[in-house]
Amino acid sequence: MNDDAIFDSFSTLYEAQTKLTDYNGVFIKDGIINKKLFLSSREKILFIAKEHNLPNTYNKETYAADYRIWWEDHVHLGFSVRISEWAHGIENNFSTPYDAIEKNHREQALKSIAFINVKKTAGRAKAHPKTIWGYIGVSRSLLLQQIREIAPTLIVCGFRYDNYPIQLFEVPIKKSESGTFSMGTWEGIKIINFFHPSCRKDKKWLYNELALAYKSIRF
Repeated sequence: MNDDAIFDSFSTLYEAQTKLTDYNGVFIKDGIINKKLFLSSREKILFIAKEHNLPNTYNKETYAADYRIWWEDHVHLGFSVRISEWAHGIENNFSTPYDAIEKNHREQALKSIAFINVKKTAGRAKAHPKTIWGYIGVSRSLLLQQIREIAPTLIVCGFRYDNYPIQLFEVPIKKSESGTFSMGTWEGIKIINFFHPSCRKDKKWLYNELALAYKSIRF
């Protein structure tokens, strides 16, 4: 788990795919944030997103370029805050109402998960669907290898649209009656496809909708 050799494989693959947007961009590592906490979690959660949003203030000399370093240290920005809230909810079976989540608890929850982007090179604020499709297409086998090495018990995708997880996992993904989430199973692992953590939906509403999704997929 968290064997950095796989990132060398991603880099080599990208370098051979010069038609891909950002193929030689800033490479961002990901994976299990804290092995000890992940392995001791009741639910071993893997969150999957599209690509890293490179800030305008990016400085090559000081940029860690590794989620395992960033999130082991602190939680900042709405994206990571949402994931920390969702991780806390799942790990505790959503027994804590949204307004009662304590900061230190959600920060601990963020350290207890695994997180990957399907595109390892950074992009900007809005990911282009064709670009993401291209990266999943050329690196699918490596992505699945990384996921198998992480060995999650639950996968939460922040894709919103089901064509992405269908392309990645090649399994049926069923939309819920409400249309707010989708569900599937890959190699015995439950999958929830949900909103992107940075979406502009109300954060409490998102938490409660994910609670419904988690309840639905467990039974």
